[in-house]
Amino acid sequence: MSNKINEHENMRNMLAITRQFKRAINEDVVPTLQPEELEDEKNRFKEALGNAVIEFGNFNRYNDNIEWTGVLVKEQITWVFSLDATIGCYISCQQIQLSEQTLQIIQNLHVYYNEWSQYWSQEISS
Repeated sequence: MSNKINEHENMRNMLAITRQFKRAINEDVVPTLQPEELEDEKNRFKEALGNAVIEFGNFNRYNDNIEWTGVLVKEQITWVFSLDATIGCYISCQQIQLSEQTLQIIQNLHVYYNEWSQYWSQEISS
């Protein structure tokens, strides 16, 4: 029962974050990446995650935030990178087996987020 409560709480938090981003879209959108820049970003992500199958979502750049989303298909992990007041790497998944391989993927995701956030924090502050 507490697992379902935690999943519900996590989903509610993700929806709140999404709503914040949707409000921001109409207020302060900054031109996004050029196609070749986005492709470079995707390639760095793929390299960091190894052989994971990835569906990339939107890469949104705002005056004071960057948001990037996607799904690790095989593991069914949805991820959100954010640099706004909710700074962090968020994941959402259901009934994931915590195998060594899955834990390594989550660790790689976290490590890549740290590199990504450091780079983009400098970009939006300049």
